[in-house]
Amino acid sequence: TAQQPFSLVVNPPPVISPASLQPATQGVSYSQALSVTGGTAPFGPWTIAAGSSLPNWLNLNGATGALSGTPPIAGTFYFTVQITDANGVNASQAYSLLVNPSGVAIGTTSLPSGAYNAPYQPFTLSANSGTPPYTWSLGPGGVLPVGMTLNASSGTISGTPAQAGFWNVPITVTDSAETATTQSVTLPLTIGLATAYAGASSCDMPYPATPLYYPGAVSWSLSSSSLPTPSQMALLQGNVLAGCLSGVQSSDSDTPNLIPSGNYPLQFTVGTGGGSNTLTLTLPVVSQDQLSNGTYFANSSGGGHLPPAGYQQGVVTPGQALDFLPGSWGAADPNFNGSFLFGFAGGSPQYCQGANPSSTGGLVPLTVPQQPGRYDIEFDGTTQSCQQSPAFPSNPAPIVMESADAIGSTVSFAGVSISNVSLSSTNQSAYTAAGNVLEIPWGSSPNAVTVQFPYSLFDTACPDCIDQIEVGLNTDSGPQVCAYSGVDGPQGVSGTGNVTINVPNAPGRYYIAIDRSQDYGCLHSTQNWWNGPPPASRYIAVVDVWSAASVRE
Repeated sequence: TAQQPFSLVVNPPPVISPASLQPATQGVSYSQALSVTGGTAPFGPWTIAAGSSLPNWLNLNGATGALSGTPPIAGTFYFTVQITDANGVNASQAYSLLVNPSGVAIGTTSLPSGAYNAPYQPFTLSANSGTPPYTWSLGPGGVLPVGMTLNASSGTISGTPAQAGFWNVPITVTDSAETATTQSVTLPLTIGLATAYAGASSCDMPYPATPLYYPGAVSWSLSSSSLPTPSQMALLQGNVLAGCLSGVQSSDSDTPNLIPSGNYPLQFTVGTGGGSNTLTLTLPVVSQDQLSNGTYFANSSGGGHLPPAGYQQGVVTPGQALDFLPGSWGAADPNFNGSFLFGFAGGSPQYCQGANPSSTGGLVPLTVPQQPGRYDIEFDGTTQSCQQSPAFPSNPAPIVMESADAIGSTVSFAGVSISNVSLSSTNQSAYTAAGNVLEIPWGSSPNAVTVQFPYSLFDTACPDCIDQIEVGLNTDSGPQVCAYSGVDGPQGVSGTGNVTINVPNAPGRYYIAIDRSQDYGCLHSTQNWWNGPPPASRYIAVVDVWSAASVRE
């Protein structure tokens, strides 16, 4: 019997290496080489096992077994890789690839500017990388203008600023990674001055008394002004800009020459304790005479201008429908075939008169925005048809004619509800233009104003605590007086407030505001704004101090 010796080689099965993958980092290029041991060469191709899939950012090279890609998000990704040897023996390896967060980064580099007492267009901060959702906050010592807030979950900044000036706002964001990451940046924010209105021969539109802000400011001075003389713009209480702009009558004419419309730089010197800074804020001025924009004109001499004219007092209710009355308006060029637009600054046109509107004027229907604040009324012309819902053209910019303050007929805040406010004064020259609007000629005295209103108070968080309803001016560092102080009880309390507020004897528009406190300030200590200086949502009434005399050169 013939015998033949044989040698039998038994190869180990193919095994994919490595058994586990190195972690990746979000936003960083990743690569990992795979290899196979055992089995019988040649091998290939490298594939993903059925029922498994790679994340869409990761690639597997079928010839080399190299994994590569850049992960845009953090997380753990699961997939199974397989390969077959020359004998058809299959090898597979299940992987879990951990992608660590690279750390959250704030993408916003600047904040849009706003204007005093005008609703700020909501602005949402952005973040890059990290693991959403994010949590937003102000950094240590950080403040926003009074009346503005930062939403912690959305990162949206909104509100109605009750100060003008300059802020450096520290913003912090934290992501939701297992090991949370945080980044902080400081963003500059400018809130501009309110629009001023030049009267025909007297100050008939008092400038809102505007608190000014600058980080660390301890003193303010008005260094220079490009306003034509005379003007009555001045700093009150150290950092409150107030005053009136008066028309000028020349000595040889009875025709008033108005301060021209335009933007007038006001230069301030601010002491900060460690030195001083020179700052400039622009004062927008609108003259209440005929204004033209391209092929259209409008004027406000027919009764549309604000106090003390009597037709409108410039104080409306949020959401109110009103009829605005310009003196006349229409097409300056009768050959121009376009449309004439009216509306509130920052919004879409609410009124459109198409195809060569006449210049006879008439009532213009407008609806006040729902949020409390100060709104400028503007007009413009457009070549668009009214049926196309035209927007205000941006160049040239719409022209502002007037302004209206939206103050709620009922103001509710922190369990306090106030309505039907009435103002009165022993000043023989003062008169009530509306229930919550009082007009006082500048230079007359006294400027003590009696404020009356029914109130209700129900502190659900602490029904047996002592609560106060505090009243003062928006420009005051603290409230002047308490309308109520006591225990509201489990069912709440109601009554009538009757207090006296002292208004500066200087031209300006002053807002009476409320706050609720539990600091016993009405009983034992100095009163303060418990919830911070009041924004427009806490204004309950207006006092105008205006110049009754014509100003001559």
